[in-house]
Amino acid sequence: MIKTTGIERELRMKAKKINLGQLLMESLTPDQIALLLDVVASGVDLSRYMDDLKKADPDMAATVGQVLKSRGGKAEAGEGTRLASDQRNIENWNFFC
Repeated sequence: MIKTTGIERELRMKAKKINLGQLLMESLTPDQIALLLDVVASGVDLSRYMDDLKKADPDMAATVGQVLKSRGGKAEAGEGTRLASDQRNIENWNFFC
């Protein structure tokens, strides 16, 4: 049996915890992620997933709901008010302060 150091074990544990979303975030540019979401949203009614989104992250779910409502339930490009989750507002606040 090969012994591993604590750091090696920790790195392996972190590697196992990475989910698809994290892998995509690390692998794609922000523009590619936006395009991916546009493609997915064009073929699926995102409002069907609101309960799952609320369980995963209520702040995200509320923001997605606002975006869908502002778009008439459709994920189409258009003019409108910029919406941001509470977490995004905190990140922006911390970035500019």
